[in-house]
Amino acid sequence: MSQSSSAIDVWKKEHFELSKKVGSAAKILGKIQENFLEETADIIINNDLEGFILEEFLMNYGQQMIQLNHMLAVFSQLGSPK
Repeated sequence: MSQSSSAIDVWKKEHFELSKKVGSAAKILGKIQENFLEETADIIINNDLEGFILEEFLMNYGQQMIQLNHMLAVFSQLGSPK
């Protein structure tokens, strides 16, 4: 077991109720991420925006994707049962 996973396990034991809440929130964030990905894929596939290129895509959606992915990673790790 790595040192970081040991520290996470200790945190989960010390913050049992919070860990359960974070796990529930992670499930909701996962659904939000799925919806976001589906909407983004539809935009790309349908090419609804004239001249829609990678740079515009990253400017419009990149930061949101990064933030959502980071939040989901943290919540999933801290909220997982084991």
